[in-house]
Amino acid sequence: MQFASFDLEDPVYSAFGFRFSLQLTTLENLYGVDPERVQIREAGDTFQLRCDRLSWAGQQQRVEGELEIELRREPGGSVRARLRARAPAPVRTAKLVLRDLEPPLSIRRLGAEETAVGAYGELLAYPELLPAPLACIGCGGEPLGLRAEDREVRPKRFAAWVERIGPLAGRGTVELIHEEAASRFGMQLDTPDWVLERGATPDAVERAHLEFAERECGLVPWESRSDVPAWARELRLVATLHGMHFSGRVFLGYAEMLEILRFLTGRLPGRHILAYLPGWEGRYYWQYGDYRPDERLGGPQGFAALCQGARALGVHVMPMFGANCANLRLPGVRDLPSEAVLASATGNRFHGNQPDWDLARAHDTGWQAWFNPGNDPRHPVTDGIRALAERLRKSIPGVLLAAEADYDALLPLFPLFQRPWWTAPAPWTARYVRRFGHLCEGEPRGFTGVHEAGVYHSDAWHPGPGTLPTVAFQDGTLEACRGELEQLLDKLAPAPA
Repeated sequence: MQFASFDLEDPVYSAFGFRFSLQLTTLENLYGVDPERVQIREAGDTFQLRCDRLSWAGQQQRVEGELEIELRREPGGSVRARLRARAPAPVRTAKLVLRDLEPPLSIRRLGAEETAVGAYGELLAYPELLPAPLACIGCGGEPLGLRAEDREVRPKRFAAWVERIGPLAGRGTVELIHEEAASRFGMQLDTPDWVLERGATPDAVERAHLEFAERECGLVPWESRSDVPAWARELRLVATLHGMHFSGRVFLGYAEMLEILRFLTGRLPGRHILAYLPGWEGRYYWQYGDYRPDERLGGPQGFAALCQGARALGVHVMPMFGANCANLRLPGVRDLPSEAVLASATGNRFHGNQPDWDLARAHDTGWQAWFNPGNDPRHPVTDGIRALAERLRKSIPGVLLAAEADYDALLPLFPLFQRPWWTAPAPWTARYVRRFGHLCEGEPRGFTGVHEAGVYHSDAWHPGPGTLPTVAFQDGTLEACRGELEQLLDKLAPAPA
């Protein structure tokens, strides 16, 4: 996190046990309120503050604009806050800045150790890293629950830090930041409700958010989902069959994949197996944007034989697609308009992961482009993903769709997720979806196949609740590890009737 080298001199106000300041950012600067133009109204459980002129540059300058907040105390003790901002330039964010909090500050997560907030603060961002717009911050040992009730997917950020300048130096600060969707940047911004609750545990904060999401955002428990085919509820194992590496190294051709499925179904009925195929289309990632069976793996006839053979065994096949990533050098991709490329809120080209595919140690993948599923950099990404999922289900009745890197708004769209290998998914998501091991997991020796990690050991064979056991194969796996694989399959096989 970065900070100003001077005191912003934002005035501090008090309501319902909280001390706070207000800020807004436009696409060209940062503003606070002009204390000379503030009006406050208090009536019972309602506190309203309105300012009709903004300050900037640490109270050195003034500009016309508005910043308002209404806080309402609820019967249970929580406080709801809603902000409204107007400025002479397009407004990006409105910020409720909680101040004069008791240090030390810490981040509290359900089922994890408490993490101290360091000298340079801690930034929690939704939906990039947080699976839901909520946080629990420890303030001098007392938990403070924070969450946003937004029916749309719009960025939220929680910034926790200790002030080093001004009269509140040494005291804790937490910023609650709401960002408007970039497609709607305008001179005015209204935030959804922020909910603040002292003494709330992470479990209580999550529970309250899920009640809101089920009531208002279409989140449905796994048992009641209508987008889970009946056969998918019988799955007991995901078999990851690695095709071709980025470098062109072939791990498994289509015929070899089918032989592995025959081995698996010799001990576990095929209806319990989902075959996941990364690198089935040729060079992994390099071929993204041109999906078709690769000749070196067996060509169209070999791929058709794989699918037909799997069907005869009762196994369902799930090829991997990069839904929003493609190689710009491929025909049909290089001529796409620049407007299709995913952009940040302020217009920078967004470049997602940049693996060191060629081992140049440069992480320079300029050929790899990321696209907005809404086909426009200004279109809300989640809306584009929703439209894609709906179109696929309409054209392929009974299809099972799986995805990766989830957050709360994606859970109603996909019933199955490849779990993130770099972190543990939020436990509460198991109420709504099922997961399977990441494509880099599950090979008995730890080899990651087409994935860039190289070697990675995990618990993919015996995962926790809500995650399907996952076993992965590349060349040599079956020959070297047959005994271990047979033991796993025997454990997964259903008991005799």
